[in-house]
Amino acid sequence: MEVIEPIFKESAVKLSTLLLILATNICPGFITLYIFREDLILDLELIKTCILCCAVCFPIWLINFYFISRNIRNQETGFKNNKINLTVIVSSIVTLPVFYLPLIINFYYILSFRSVFQIVFITELVMIIYFILSLRKKKK
Repeated sequence: MEVIEPIFKESAVKLSTLLLILATNICPGFITLYIFREDLILDLELIKTCILCCAVCFPIWLINFYFISRNIRNQETGFKNNKINLTVIVSSIVTLPVFYLPLIINFYYILSFRSVFQIVFITELVMIIYFILSLRKKKK
């Protein structure tokens, strides 16, 4: 039993990380496309819809992953063996407000598809500036 327990713990961590990535990449893209292009979601097959939703959200997640991995690499953490998992989790959590903030604003004010993505890019730009400033601060 002692041999099996670490396998289940490790697979549970991988599964939860995978679910978090899916939640941050597929769900906001699906909600955004469903609100603005419902016909597109209903006409496509499931796999094509998932790929399209990932295509909407994955670039922002990847940018956050890059900056967070640089940030974690420059600081001493207690997660020596599990840095990639920590980076994936943190970048997924950081990506959530980037996409959900414009969707929440859209419930109160009617926004266009273009306005939603302008808010996404402005929010992401603010986060990138924060990451760059924090990296510069740590180098000093």
